[in-house]
Amino acid sequence: MSSAHKLTAVGCLAFAAACGGGGSETKSAQAGAVSSSTDKNAAAKSKQDEANTKLASLSDALDRLGEGKPVDAGWLEQQLQQVLAIDSSNRSARYNLAVVKEARGDATGAKATYQELYKQFPDYAPAAENVAADMVAAGDVQKASEIYKSIAAKDPKDTTSRLALARIALRDQRYDEAIELCRQSLQREAQSVEAFRILAESYRLQGNLPMAELVTARGLKVDKDDVQLHYTLAQILFQKNDLPGGVNQLKLAVAADPNLTKVRGQLADIALQYRDYGNASQNFEAIVKQQPQNNAAKIGLAVSYKGLGRYDQSEKLYKEVLTSDVNNVDANWDLAVLYHRNLNRYDDAITYYKKARGLAVPGDQEIMKAEDFIAEAEKQKGDQFAMKAREEAEKKKKDAIDSVCIAVAAKKKPDFSNFVDEGERIEAAWGLMVQAQGVVQQAANDGDLSKVDGAEQTVACAYAMVPESPKASTEACAPMRIMWTQIQYQLGRNQDAMKTIKEARKCDPENPDAKLIEQQLGELLGQAPSASN
Repeated sequence: MSSAHKLTAVGCLAFAAACGGGGSETKSAQAGAVSSSTDKNAAAKSKQDEANTKLASLSDALDRLGEGKPVDAGWLEQQLQQVLAIDSSNRSARYNLAVVKEARGDATGAKATYQELYKQFPDYAPAAENVAADMVAAGDVQKASEIYKSIAAKDPKDTTSRLALARIALRDQRYDEAIELCRQSLQREAQSVEAFRILAESYRLQGNLPMAELVTARGLKVDKDDVQLHYTLAQILFQKNDLPGGVNQLKLAVAADPNLTKVRGQLADIALQYRDYGNASQNFEAIVKQQPQNNAAKIGLAVSYKGLGRYDQSEKLYKEVLTSDVNNVDANWDLAVLYHRNLNRYDDAITYYKKARGLAVPGDQEIMKAEDFIAEAEKQKGDQFAMKAREEAEKKKKDAIDSVCIAVAAKKKPDFSNFVDEGERIEAAWGLMVQAQGVVQQAANDGDLSKVDGAEQTVACAYAMVPESPKASTEACAPMRIMWTQIQYQLGRNQDAMKTIKEARKCDPENPDAKLIEQQLGELLGQAPSASN
């Protein structure tokens, strides 16, 4: 059942008149009376009035339930039962009770009540709309549309059914129809956030980005925390190639609702594209926590952990995926690469390369390279001398890096003679940055930010590792400081972040990301932009 539709209906539950029923609620109750005597009619009318008065007293609680706000559903159910004890024919109380029960997990019972009410009172809009929503969920869109159209035709003030029809039109790519229905709804209810949502998305998918952006902005004036509007605005900005703006909108959506897996997934994918494994892992972790069976998120998290050098955790995740889906091509392939490139377990790598090759669909260009990877792994497996040489080289590189870091910590001049060229130094510097990022991430997870000091020492070593050259300035000096600025900002160290981003500007004055971040931090701190802007 469509939750958005259901909540809209709940907002007008206390009185049928609010949902287009006019004054028919009392008339319907009276029509069910058996006795025709004046005294009995008066008594029935008195009970109806008493029931309606009590129901009206529950309107605030019902509104809170409809808006998704905290409410004591158990207490509310008891109160509605009391209304029905006074007047068992009160259809609004029956409907509201079904809504409360559904909120408490009894979807089957609620659905049966909606259908029963619709059968008894075909013109009772709240029940009819929920029956139609069930039909949409079941795939019977045509029948649902007929119900919605009937409600809209009978009630000139209706917005709920018009918006339901607009949502169906949007889904079916009938954008002009969706736009017109939203306009009609906004003429009736100017503050309808749902209308702004559908209207903005219709314009976006139609390719009219200026109108989509304008409508989204108007909707956010009504509800500045609406996650769907923030998400739509993010997609608009991405289409306009405004990556920072789009990412910011996604972050606002997550801030309003941390359980938005779709939004977190997009943030994580973007972070992976830019080797921001820390942010990627944070979002993938949140998704996996909420959806433990989400294998796609587990694979994304495994990739993030691999980027952070957490190979054991990466391997564990791939194996978890393969336990539930042994033929998952991505998990087989990525695990093969992990064994091959990172853990030097060549026999295992060959096994999983072959498995992935057998599962790949025709045209998968990456997996079609499996033979080359297998041959490479076979060669590395058989060449013990090369393996030993590589291990020795890695140890030598680590010793060289450690030597530089020790010198930097002691405020002495580092010795770079053990590095082949500036490319090797840049690579080592980036490795240190990723290592520092991992330390901060783990410190945040452990709730022990004292470990951040160690990460800062690693960052200082990374900075010192970078050669003084135009290539190094653009490929390492500035990007590394941008990366650390973002981490400092996340830690709430905004003054330090401003100092770091200014250093990035000195490294590469033309870097657009550095300019933008300095401007944003300046606005946050109330500082004027630097002259280089």
